[in-house]
Amino acid sequence: MANSAKARNVLDLVEGWTKAEPLRLYDNGTPTDLTGKTVTHEIHDNAGGVVAGVVVTADADQVANPGRVWLTPAAGMTNALSPFSLHFVVTDGAGTVVKYPNGPASTITVYKP
Repeated sequence: MANSAKARNVLDLVEGWTKAEPLRLYDNGTPTDLTGKTVTHEIHDNAGGVVAGVVVTADADQVANPGRVWLTPAAGMTNALSPFSLHFVVTDGAGTVVKYPNGPASTITVYKP
């Protein structure tokens, strides 16, 4: 996922899907090294409600997989609440916060089975 002004759909899911999905965070086309950083998220449904139960973790091997994060969707992410807006929030040890993307939120689209 690029850190740019153009937001895009980053994930298509079917209702009920709760398997972790890999995504990658980039700074100007280069994968972001997430070593020593905390990755969280801000995710909202189509009415602006905060979505609970989504889990985000940085890949443990940032040497082999720089910028890779795993997003585990919440079971309550339904087609009726789709699309969902998503920002990843990365905080370094000094407390500096960077949001990905750096602009309009990316989206997750959920479809009926």
